[in-house]
Amino acid sequence: MLSANKDVLSRLRGITDAEMCLLVIAVAIGLAVILASATAAEPTHAGSSSPPEVWNPEPATYGIVKETNVPVTMSDGTVLRADVYRPSDRAWMGR
Repeated sequence: MLSANKDVLSRLRGITDAEMCLLVIAVAIGLAVILASATAAEPTHAGSSSPPEVWNPEPATYGIVKETNVPVTMSDGTVLRADVYRPSDRAWMGR
C-alpha cells in the first residue's frame, strides 16, 4: 500500500501545471456527477421533496377462517391444492 502511494506521488511530481489543472477539473467533475446522481436517486412522493408517510394499518376487527387443501383446477386439468384464508365475518365478503 505504501509503495503504491509513493508511485502515485512520483507520477504527480512529473506532470506539468496544465496537466495538474486538467486532473483537478476531471476529479471535480467526477465528484459533481456522483453527488448529483446520489441526490437525484432519492425518491420523492408526487413531486414533493418530503418522503411519503408510512402506512400503519389498523388491527384486524374480524376473525380469520383457514380452509386447508382446497383443490384448484388449472386450465390444463392439473389440480393444485392451496390453503385459503378469509374473514370469518360475512359482512366482509364481497368487498
